[in-house]
Amino acid sequence: MNRLAHRALLILAVFLGALLPGSAFTQGDGKISGVVADSTGAVIPGAAVTATQPGTGAKRSVIANEQGEYIFPSLAASGCDLSVTATGFSGYLQKGITLQADAAVTQNVFLKTGSTAETITVTSDALQVDTTSNTLAQVVNTDSVNEFPLNGRNAAALTTLVAGVVIAPNQSADQGSQKGFPGVVTISANGTRANQTNYLLDGGNNVDEYTNVNAPFPMPDSVQEFSVQTSNYNAEYGQNAGGVVNVITKSGINKFHGNAFEYVRNAVFNAANYFGYPQPTPTSALQKIRDPLKRNQFDGTFGGPIIHDNLFFFFGYQKTIIRTASNAASASILPTAAQLAGQFTNNVFDPATCPTTATVTSAAQGCSQFAGNFISPTRFSPVSLALLKYLPTPNSAGSVLYKKPIQQDFNEFTARVDYTVGPKDRLTVRYFLDKFMQNPVLNLTNLLTYADGSTIQYHNSLI
Repeated sequence: MNRLAHRALLILAVFLGALLPGSAFTQGDGKISGVVADSTGAVIPGAAVTATQPGTGAKRSVIANEQGEYIFPSLAASGCDLSVTATGFSGYLQKGITLQADAAVTQNVFLKTGSTAETITVTSDALQVDTTSNTLAQVVNTDSVNEFPLNGRNAAALTTLVAGVVIAPNQSADQGSQKGFPGVVTISANGTRANQTNYLLDGGNNVDEYTNVNAPFPMPDSVQEFSVQTSNYNAEYGQNAGGVVNVITKSGINKFHGNAFEYVRNAVFNAANYFGYPQPTPTSALQKIRDPLKRNQFDGTFGGPIIHDNLFFFFGYQKTIIRTASNAASASILPTAAQLAGQFTNNVFDPATCPTTATVTSAAQGCSQFAGNFISPTRFSPVSLALLKYLPTPNSAGSVLYKKPIQQDFNEFTARVDYTVGPKDRLTVRYFLDKFMQNPVLNLTNLLTYADGSTIQYHNSLI
């Protein structure tokens, strides 16, 4: 990359950074530290230690201090190889270190006396030990996010897999689809309240500030992993007294990768249910018990290199379409055919004959009863009669049963670019959009099913 393009990216980063809130957080990076020593345990000062990410080729190098200690305080959560060289000793290469979000890994290295041209390679899984902090935390990794069964593929539900975390009463934290974004998972970390958990997305704030619960999580295919810290976490994680949930989105690597799929649920694919038809010939939708849910969820992701070992991209899209009905039927009373013809079975009184002081039409108030409880249809309100054509026909008792339809759409988009600026700096730009639509219902053959609509858009950007 030439200097002009390099400077253009830096200027763009500064400009975009000025548009975003001033608060800055870590991106859920991990830390590797340890001591370099020889086979007798004597420390080796001045050893050169290099951490390499195989997926992106990114490298970071440090020099061990006089006590033989080294530290990488901020490395992207991913796989990592650790190489060490020192004068008079054979080289050392540890492969397969898994550095998880917000994790601190202690990796001590023991060098063998010999030629620097010789390298000892360790390919077995490195023992992941944290001896530098007393934070209680657990990481829900990529395999868990993708393989565990998830109702609605809402990754937020996986927070309950962590020790000390349980589902909590919403305590008015979740305001439903009209005020809070659907998908809220209210949890209690070590007994704290449901609205005391701090949610982060790539280290940036991801809290619904109206209710102090989680804002949407990206779809599982856009999530690399997330950590849940429940106790003794660092001071950088303030704001709430409960746990800290930090979601890390996927990034591109030196190989192109992606996926596409669709989940479908529809009654036409369901097996026949013997108990679903209680009558030989169902006469209405209510008598014919059938799964009303039609759900389509499809998405795709794609990521890879723009410039190998230097500039990477990743994006994902998911759409969810839900068409269903409320579980329980509602009941309303409408005029019967006999009543529309003017004939009523109960006693009815003429309000025109009531004294001006009367508040209830009854004989006790001095009102005259209609003869034979018959009211001439000519006295009916024409406006009310016109409204009846937008309502269903009731049964002989005037009762109508109906179910309100539910129509929801979710659109989600995640885009991320990672740029290795130099051996000590990297730039990440990420944008996440989740749009929820509760479609209004207006059925001109049944106004009883009328329902308001709502639209909620959630934007989260980070540099």
